Amino acid sequence: MDNDLIHIKGMFKTNTDLVNKATAGICAEHWLLKPADSSNHLMWVAGHLVVSRGGILRLLGAEWTTPWDSLFARGAKVEMPERYPKVEEIRDAWDSASKLSTVKSVGWSPSSHFTRPTMSVK
Repeated sequence: MDNDLIHIKGMFKTNTDLVNKATAGICAEHWLLKPADSSNHLMWVAGHLVVSRGGILRLLGAEWTTPWDSLFARGAKVEMPERYPKVEEIRDAWDSASKLSTVKSVGWSPSSHFTRPTMSVK
């Protein structure tokens, strides 16, 4: 496997583990608490991470989406609590996206998507 892909796979795994540890044991009511008026709550941050990872997966050729992508898109405003999916849906989507994020799962290869730039010095 290409060294770049090994590093990317490692970064995805590290990120997955960090999110799982950071959100473990937090009760559902706390996911909608904002630490400050100008902050996003955990539900929005976690949903944004899920949707962002899904976007990367789509770039790599996987079919991945959720019915609530627009709630967590870049620049989306925090909505009323009842508009958000349940915590379990966010966790399930994160787990699904994390499983798909292995390079082998999406069939990505550097030669199929990118060519290394060549440089010439004049």
